Amino acid sequence: MKKLSFLFLALILLLTGCGKKSTFTLKGNISGLSSDTILVFYQEPNYKLDTIIAQNGKFNYTITPDTFTIFSLLLSDKETLPVFADKGESVTWDGTPRDIQIKGKGDNERMAYILQTIKEAKADSLMFTVDRLIKENPHSFANIYLIEQYYVQDSLPDYTRMDELIQGLSGSIKDTPYMIDLQAKLKEKNELNRLERNERQICPSRFLGKLEQRKRSGTGFTGRRAESTEKRKIHHCQPVTGLRQERMAESMRQRHNPMETSMRL
Repeated sequence: MKKLSFLFLALILLLTGCGKKSTFTLKGNISGLSSDTILVFYQEPNYKLDTIIAQNGKFNYTITPDTFTIFSLLLSDKETLPVFADKGESVTWDGTPRDIQIKGKGDNERMAYILQTIKEAKADSLMFTVDRLIKENPHSFANIYLIEQYYVQDSLPDYTRMDELIQGLSGSIKDTPYMIDLQAKLKEKNELNRLERNERQICPSRFLGKLEQRKRSGTGFTGRRAESTEKRKIHHCQPVTGLRQERMAESMRQRHNPMETSMRL
C-alpha cells in the first residue's frame, strides 16, 4: 500500500513538473504606464494580438508556447519592447517604460545588454553602436528589435545598409515571418531603385521632372540621420481608451508588419 502511495505521489509530482516546464511567464512591475491595458503583439511564429491588464503597474503574463515565441508589449505611444518566450522559462521586467531592467536568459538577457548599451551610447555614435550590436551576435533574435526600431522606423531609412545587415544574420533570424516580409519589401525597393537608375540614364530630363514633382509632394530625398534619430524620442501619451486603443493596435500592427509599414518607396 505504501509503495502504491509513493508511486501515485511521484506521478503527481512528475505531471506537475511537466506542466511548469511547458509554460512561460513574464512578470512585470512597470511604473508610469499610460494605461492599465497593455497591448501584446505576437511576431513569431504567427501574427496575433492580445492584452495584459496591469494592476498598479504589476502583472503576470503566462502562456504555453508550442515553440519559440516572440511577442512585444506596447508600453506607450512610442515604446515597445520584445519578449523571447520558450518553454520552462520566465522573465522579469522592472522599471518605467523608458528604463526597464530585464532579468532572464538567452535573448532576454541579450536584450537587457542591448538596452543598457544603447542607453550609454552617445547621440553621434548611436547608429554605429546599433550596427555593432547586430554584427557581433548574428544569431540573436534581439537583432529584429534593433533593425525594426532603428532602421525600419527611421523617417529616412537606409535601405542599402538595412539589406547588408540582414544578409549577415543567421538563417533562423531571416526565416521569421517579420524578416521574410521585410526582405520582400527591400527586394521591391531595390528593384524600383534599379528601374529609376535606368530611367535616369536613358532619359535624364524625365527623371529630373519626377524628382521635382516628388520634392513638391513632400517626399524626402535629403535630411540628416541625426534628425531622424531625434524623431524617435519618446513622449508621454494620454491614457488609452476606446477608439484610441484601437488606433494604437492598428499602429502596432503596421510597426511590426513591414508589408504595411510606412517605408517610403
